[in-house]
Amino acid sequence: MHTATSTAHWQDFVMLPPAPNAGGLGTGQLTWGLPPEGGALNSFTFQGATGEIPTDGTEFVVGTLTHANRPTGAGAGFIARLAITLTFPDGRSLHNAYAIRHQETPDLGGPVDDVVDFLGGWGDGIDLDGTTYVAHVTRFAPPGGETAPSPLVNPSFASPENTDTTVSVIAVMVRTDAPGLRITTVRQGNVARTQSDEYVEILNSSVYHVNLNGWTVDAGDDGQNLALPSAILWPGRRIRIHTNEIHPEWGGFSFHSKRAIWNDKGDTATLRTPAGTVASEYRYGKA
Repeated sequence: MHTATSTAHWQDFVMLPPAPNAGGLGTGQLTWGLPPEGGALNSFTFQGATGEIPTDGTEFVVGTLTHANRPTGAGAGFIARLAITLTFPDGRSLHNAYAIRHQETPDLGGPVDDVVDFLGGWGDGIDLDGTTYVAHVTRFAPPGGETAPSPLVNPSFASPENTDTTVSVIAVMVRTDAPGLRITTVRQGNVARTQSDEYVEILNSSVYHVNLNGWTVDAGDDGQNLALPSAILWPGRRIRIHTNEIHPEWGGFSFHSKRAIWNDKGDTATLRTPAGTVASEYRYGKA
């Protein structure tokens, strides 16, 4: 397992006009705003972290981002680029630049939450165990929410007025060599008899967007296969295919089977490309 320490600085503004009265470029804290007399500036503050950097598709915490949301007299929002560096014990570094959009929401007879979202970004690749990876941000998680689903849309969070909102910045290492989907786990269900809540999880472990149309997943027996519909799975994102439940937060995919798909004693999940080539297999138990 690899470990790294993250540091960051606000690099520049992109696309939209810069934030009014901006300061802090080149540092870990960006400030802006035209506050009323005696008021405080708005700010974004990144706090780095040290931790494990898995390459098996497991998410990790890059650091935290805090938005100090204060009343401001101007500006509808902006996009700023946050440059994050992961430094490994051997001295090598992985540099990433991410576009963060701040939406300054007008109040409507009272405070209305601002919205902060991630627009994407890439950086250098780094060789880990013979494979080149980049770090891709998958979501912002509130404290204690590190195990929440990875959204299938741009990561975002709401920031209430006159509040400091802190979120964990969650990322996953993705490969740069070729498009790749793989099965990460099969989980048995808790619903008696039907196990409608069991699922198989599929991760896009590459830097490429992948159309799921024509990909198939199966458990080997008749009636235990599913052809996936047209849907774009973003880099670093994952879906779960439930046996007979719909979970929109995981993509909304289901076998729609009235009986269990996955054998509790052991089974093999197989993922195939639209051409029928086996892309990934996941075995568990006595399979």
